[in-house]
Amino acid sequence: FLLGLVKIASHNSSNWFHKRIQIYPVAKEELQAIAVRFKQLSEGDALVLVPPSDDNFRFYSQRSVVVTFKSFPFTDRGIKEWKKRLEAVLGKLTQQGSLNSRFSQRSSSELVNVARRYGASYLLTRVDWHPDIKGVVVAKEGDWIIWKIN
Repeated sequence: FLLGLVKIASHNSSNWFHKRIQIYPVAKEELQAIAVRFKQLSEGDALVLVPPSDDNFRFYSQRSVVVTFKSFPFTDRGIKEWKKRLEAVLGKLTQQGSLNSRFSQRSSSELVNVARRYGASYLLTRVDWHPDIKGVVVAKEGDWIIWKIN
């Protein structure tokens, strides 16, 4: 009887603990907030072209991205693909400039073409960087905007 009671008590306390202690993203910044909103508005298999310097959008939106600088692969083949994608988004990696400045200097049409090449239906950018993308605005938070491209 005592062993049964301990098992029931430990099982119930375990459930209580797991239900009350959860790890979940809390959006504190504009980029995080737009990512959380995008998660609610988009399909689970959505692919997004984001500025490669971003390291939060994928986590908060729980959606795939074309490439980020932080997501460095560990195989030779993966490294080659990662470099190819970074260069598609930013231009040759030998050029000077921060990731954000290089992303912002790309034309809207260049970024839309890169997104299409990799099968991305969405593009995350800042309004002041690319205000003229041909598509539909899905979400906007502060200076950040997500376009659905055709």
